[in-house]
Amino acid sequence: MNDNKIFSAIKRGFEINGLMAVNTPSAGKALHKLLNNR
Repeated sequence: MNDNKIFSAIKRGFEINGLMAVNTPSAGKALHKLLNNR
């Protein structure tokens, strides 16, 4: 799975779940990891 697909999935998850998704530790870690790897 490439970074763009992962990012799209995360972004879609945020849109579905709203701000609560951003506040979950696992989603936050995944997003930070993705951004740090760019």
